[in-house]
Amino acid sequence: MPLFVVKDQANLEELSRAVLRARPSRVVREAAAAAIRAANPTIDLDHLWPGTVLVIPTLEGARTNEADPTGAPAEEMRAAVGELLVALAAGHDQAAAEAEREREAALSVISSAEVRRLADSSPELRAAVDSWRETAKLDAATTKRQTAALKEAVEIWNQQLNELGRTL
Repeated sequence: MPLFVVKDQANLEELSRAVLRARPSRVVREAAAAAIRAANPTIDLDHLWPGTVLVIPTLEGARTNEADPTGAPAEEMRAAVGELLVALAAGHDQAAAEAEREREAALSVISSAEVRRLADSSPELRAAVDSWRETAKLDAATTKRQTAALKEAVEIWNQQLNELGRTL
């Protein structure tokens, strides 16, 4: 169903004149008014304000204005949100890869012969090295879960955006 943005129409009668191109019969006008009311149950159609967005249903027996002033901006917004979702996922993947590189570099240092020798002579250092290894494993597992959850969420959001696009 197309959308209509109220400009200077103050009520349903003025709205009907703006939406219906031809001079329809009283029966068509009344049917159109009833359909518009049914499609917009939460809006007071007797007291409209500029900028109010209304759903205009398909009106049987009437030729409606074809231009939908919200169509192009809504599609542009949907596309922009889709691009932001792609950027969000890419940014997360990049951060996760950097964190993995940092963990690998730190693991390389604490696995070196020198650190092992020092840890063998200091129980405190041994405990700190072992604690870091455990924390690194937990961080890697958390990142993996977060990545999977984000990918699933982005997929769902993209599906919802596509559904929204079909309704616009």
